[in-house]
Amino acid sequence: MSDTGSFHKGAAVVLVAAGSGTRFGSRKQFVELLPGVSILDRSYEVARSVSSNVIVVVPPDTVRSISARYPLATVIAGGSTRTESVRFAIPALKELGCSFVLVHDAARPLASHGLYLRILESLKEGAVAVVPGLPVYDTVKRVRSNEVLETLDREELRRIQTPQGFKLESFLQAYGQVIDVSDDAALFERCGIKVQVIQGEEQNIKVTAPGDLDYVRVALTPGSLSILKGKERCVNTRVGSGFDIHRFSKDPLRKLMVGGVQLEGPGLEGHSDADVLCHAISDAILGASGLGDIGEHFSEKDPRWEGADSVEILRACVSLAKAKGYVVEHVDATVVCETPRITPYKGVMTEVLSSALGAPVNIKAKTAEKLGSIGRSEGVAAFCTVLMRGDIP
Repeated sequence: MSDTGSFHKGAAVVLVAAGSGTRFGSRKQFVELLPGVSILDRSYEVARSVSSNVIVVVPPDTVRSISARYPLATVIAGGSTRTESVRFAIPALKELGCSFVLVHDAARPLASHGLYLRILESLKEGAVAVVPGLPVYDTVKRVRSNEVLETLDREELRRIQTPQGFKLESFLQAYGQVIDVSDDAALFERCGIKVQVIQGEEQNIKVTAPGDLDYVRVALTPGSLSILKGKERCVNTRVGSGFDIHRFSKDPLRKLMVGGVQLEGPGLEGHSDADVLCHAISDAILGASGLGDIGEHFSEKDPRWEGADSVEILRACVSLAKAKGYVVEHVDATVVCETPRITPYKGVMTEVLSSALGAPVNIKAKTAEKLGSIGRSEGVAAFCTVLMRGDIP
């Protein structure tokens, strides 16, 4: 299977983050792993790299703040147990009309994009329920009152992780049971439905105690030594190119947006706000990260993106790239048009885009010397080159 990185519109991800963190001592899902990036942020970024349909289940008192932080997600209040929290997501799942659902514990921020895709592939090949698991290497004994009762056959044991994937119809059937279980697959077992186990990931640990944070932080720190595999990470540099062009609209209500800034003059035609500069940069980021193009993720046929702020689309592309392990290092862009004049706005455009990207941006303004459609003042075009850095174990 090739890792295309494109959205799987037939699947939804339920990100469970409603726990109180009793064993951890606080709500661990909101603890920072890196500056400005929490455990939940990291898990959400990976989920969004897999599907545009992400449901985030959080403590009731955080719904408003998390909704503002993740405007592209469906954010709902969780319950008193994990099972109840997942069950609360069912109405939203039914509205999405997806064929598959993947349920993931937000406390596992190192689950990879590839793991999600392998689970989805198994579902598409006919499995009803799929979970990732790892072999048990230690000797395991059943104990009561500090006395050994028996030694279990570890060849038949697996350490089960999330995300866990299911066909939606069977998922709804399984969650019709009013019982509490430790993971979603247990409900399928009680229904007599076969659960398939695929190879999990050693680094996909569940953050349970404060000491687990060190492990995760090292794994996510660029240029660090990898505790996980015992070898130095190498820095992988990628370059992406982007281009976009839009004609001027005859709609007098359209605003002219370029680089996240409103300019004077007629707006540009497009499904979103038609910001050519943001779109060109977004395409370059996706291309450098191996994530396809902007049309795959933000289709003009999707009503959610009608009139959308393209700076938010740009931020979403940055999140998708981060979930794949890539960050923006530098952007060099050129805006080409006869009108309006871009130069007076370059400073504020640079500020807006640099803030959204977390990286330096250089903007150049050019005319087309009266040549072609741009030279005839029929629209605006933008070109850009993006330098990306990735840390590959």
